[in-house]
Amino acid sequence: MRGPGTDRASRPFGLLPAGSARLALEKTELLLTDKRLVVSLVRTGLGVLTVPLVLLTVLVATASPERPEHALMAPLLVVCAALLAAGGVILFRGLHTLQRLEQRIATMARKAEL
Repeated sequence: MRGPGTDRASRPFGLLPAGSARLALEKTELLLTDKRLVVSLVRTGLGVLTVPLVLLTVLVATASPERPEHALMAPLLVVCAALLAAGGVILFRGLHTLQRLEQRIATMARKAEL
């Protein structure tokens, strides 16, 4: 149970890690914050990827080649391809950054054990 005076800022100095351990803890907290941000970026990339796929599914299911609107499919396909490319880039960069952050956190954890 948390009561008054139990948050991190109000702890006595004897309970806080000293020197480099405290710095390592703060760096790890910063990396975990970055990780949370990157995970939301990956979610955004997946969302951008799904929009053109859903749109194309609906269009293919409802379109017939005899309709004159069939000529409007080409610009729409270009927009869908651009969205797919943007979503892929966002997703790839997010996953790459997430992997790099995981490696840095693991490295800091190994250093802290020594």
